[in-house]
Amino acid sequence: MNFQQTKLKFLKRDDSGEADAVLIEVHLIRALIALNGHLLETAAVTNGAGTFSEAQLHDILAKPNPVSLHTSFAGRQPVPSGFNFSLPGNLVMYIMMNLLIFGGSTIAAERRSGVIKRFMVHPVTHLQIVMGKIYGLMLLGAVQILFFLAVGKFLFHVNLGANLPGVLLTLLVFAWVAASLGVLIGSLSAAEDRVVGICVLASLLMAAIGGCWWPLEIGPPLMKTLSLCTPNGWALQALHQLISFGSGLNAVLVPLAVLGIFGATANLLAAKFFRS
Repeated sequence: MNFQQTKLKFLKRDDSGEADAVLIEVHLIRALIALNGHLLETAAVTNGAGTFSEAQLHDILAKPNPVSLHTSFAGRQPVPSGFNFSLPGNLVMYIMMNLLIFGGSTIAAERRSGVIKRFMVHPVTHLQIVMGKIYGLMLLGAVQILFFLAVGKFLFHVNLGANLPGVLLTLLVFAWVAASLGVLIGSLSAAEDRVVGICVLASLLMAAIGGCWWPLEIGPPLMKTLSLCTPNGWALQALHQLISFGSGLNAVLVPLAVLGIFGATANLLAAKFFRS
């Protein structure tokens, strides 16, 4: 069988994406390496000149590959990446930031304008006022949650799948925690402008420590430990289990319980330090 040399030329259009062009070139190089490997294997089997045929090459291609490669992560789950990391990270960071700012600033502004004093003429307790404020903030957080999830699902094609009820439950619990902390900050601080600065600084600090900006799997062990001191870290742990790793609701019971402790503690402290 006679073979003729064939020249393969790789052309790149000016309007093509750099990443796509590199990926296509890699696939072409892999195909050429594989073909040359099969040709060498066929020549080694025939071990003679002039006896190489197309049928022998097909026989080599039909045989199972004698070398196989199995890869897996060393005892832990894969690092969240792409939109499966960006969606939970941004959700957690901005829910915390917005509810802290709105919760703290509205409490401080209503105290300064005398609205809270007018509330106190009614037969309500501090805890009832605090829970009412938290409920309103949770409605604001629910709108933000639905918007983020819709954008992630339909625009960036993040696969929420059967885990959507668990994702919604986790985010609503986290919104309750964030709203409780916002009301607590507003109860402790009287100056409205100071409250906004404290809320922005606290939300950014918790986002960085909690893993909203980069995967904690690539950081030192100390960062993973510090993240567990923030509600952001526990919320992200639950969301990555549901979104990135496809786990069920049973895998996030512990993070949800810890978030419940954060929220209940913030509620009680906000009611205790609430001032009219």
